[in-house]
Amino acid sequence: MGDGGSVAAATPGSILVAGILPAKSDDYDGALLPPCVWLSSDSDMSDDFCTRHGFRISVVIPSADRRLVHWPKYIRKHDAGIVGAQAGEDIPAFVQRAAARFYVYFGPVRLDRFRAIDRVAERFHYSAELRERLDAEAMAA
Repeated sequence: MGDGGSVAAATPGSILVAGILPAKSDDYDGALLPPCVWLSSDSDMSDDFCTRHGFRISVVIPSADRRLVHWPKYIRKHDAGIVGAQAGEDIPAFVQRAAARFYVYFGPVRLDRFRAIDRVAERFHYSAELRERLDAEAMAA
């Protein structure tokens, strides 16, 4: 694990003891989005999207697990207000592609789902560099 791994493992409430616990979102009303764990299918996600900066926890959750929901599907089903507001806006394609990589998980992510915990170097920031990368991926597809 690296620096502090043994201390973190012994700390009650630590991710290494309790797993990743659902939390309320600061960005969404609790009525719209109950406590959840945000996940991404992008293994190179910018550190700007992380709450535990400098670490990446890789997990495996079966796609059949009903608590795992693709973020765009959740929004379409539960928040017509956001979908309606976005329909009238010109949402940049790179933002739409980034959103398509997110999932919400409505339950704790248990330790047996963890596959790796990596310390990651400071990477690019959500800016022109991320936009360029997403646009390049779209062009290649």
